[in-house]
Amino acid sequence: MDLGDDTSGVPVTVPSEMKDPILDVGSYIWKCTNAACGVLACVAKAPHDHGCIDATPDELTNVAPVDSSNFQCPQCHREAETPMPYKISGYAVRQEFTFRNYNPLLAIFLSWSGFGQDYAGDIVRRTLQEQFRRVPSRLRIATRKLKANNNRPHAMSPDFEWLEGINYKGNVLIFIDTHSDTSTGNLVVSGNATNSNSLPVHELLQNYLGDNLRTASQHIANINAKLGAGPFVRGIIVSSCGSAGRVPESIARLKRLVEMNIFDFVFTFAGVYTVDSLVVPALSRFVENVYVYDMEIWDALQRSFGEDRRALNSSPVMLSFAEYHTSPNRPDARDRVVSTRVLAYANFKDARPWGLDMYQCFNPHCRASAHNMIFHADGRQFYGKKWLETRMRTKCLACGDMRRGIEAPSWVNQCGGDNNARVWFFWPLTMSQRMEIGITQ
Repeated sequence: MDLGDDTSGVPVTVPSEMKDPILDVGSYIWKCTNAACGVLACVAKAPHDHGCIDATPDELTNVAPVDSSNFQCPQCHREAETPMPYKISGYAVRQEFTFRNYNPLLAIFLSWSGFGQDYAGDIVRRTLQEQFRRVPSRLRIATRKLKANNNRPHAMSPDFEWLEGINYKGNVLIFIDTHSDTSTGNLVVSGNATNSNSLPVHELLQNYLGDNLRTASQHIANINAKLGAGPFVRGIIVSSCGSAGRVPESIARLKRLVEMNIFDFVFTFAGVYTVDSLVVPALSRFVENVYVYDMEIWDALQRSFGEDRRALNSSPVMLSFAEYHTSPNRPDARDRVVSTRVLAYANFKDARPWGLDMYQCFNPHCRASAHNMIFHADGRQFYGKKWLETRMRTKCLACGDMRRGIEAPSWVNQCGGDNNARVWFFWPLTMSQRMEIGITQ
């Protein structure tokens, strides 16, 4: 796909029945008629059709057991404890796997021209195109290279006009694929690998998107503030080296994008480096979880990176996000609560005790980094839901300092479900928290 291409169109309503363009052999997509559900299911209406729901007519009476006007999905039947009038021929019939977010999506991809290829952006872009294939008019994709003299915000105006044309009732994704400066966390916008220029994230957005983003974001914020339509999701993903989510000044700038109600989430990596081939599959699933499967943003992260040991073991991730709740004082309004967290993988062997790779030696004359220390479980090692109760012993390779019986900090939280060894903590760490893991500066 050429980086100047985009797709556009006018949103359409989802019909109660439509032909599945993927199979092309007769299967149909039906929408559950339960007003509180609306989940879609793939239905077979004839003997040779493919579909999870078998609604073929009786061979003797030629009467179908159900039609699109009264179809209810298996999950609704189970919750109501009523028998299903049809057969189940497939596996993906549960709501958590089949629910879709049908809000229109404007996705803008900004990628540094110094890359030989746009692997991360390309995978996410293709994923969205596939997921919106049934309703392509609800997806608008725009791409632009980050390079010298290419920062022309007016070039993006048609894309934001598309969003204006649907009264800003849609989701927004800004995907930035670039390197970040190791010392500042600023994002590279021009040059090459040996001689590059970088900018803080807010300046990059202003230079390439201009007032288009500010206007659209404010309109969506006004919609989200009231009950009714939405809330619509405005997200920015910074796919770069971990310094963007590790350098304090950069963290503060990224957090403010959410705190100032410009975005509803900011995602970036918080490790030392990233390997695209390891993290991009999980990153693509995170985008799917938010913009396709309509998961809550924090849940979407745990169901992507939290379930991908290979990805999380290569880099912790930072997520600053907003949650909307019905206001207890204003029944027609929503309250907005912002939180910033890091999701990490705990690994004694790789010098990441409780996910804290910034751990330091407690000897005041040493302060060696975690990579110059050895960590082991001390005493009984717990598993399952109690694994975080395991105590630790350490040995510094630089000064020989040894310590035992160290408990996990109280502010380190284990993830729920089956996410063993996955932890999260608020970010950035406070000074007292940093001192608790040996950091004095």
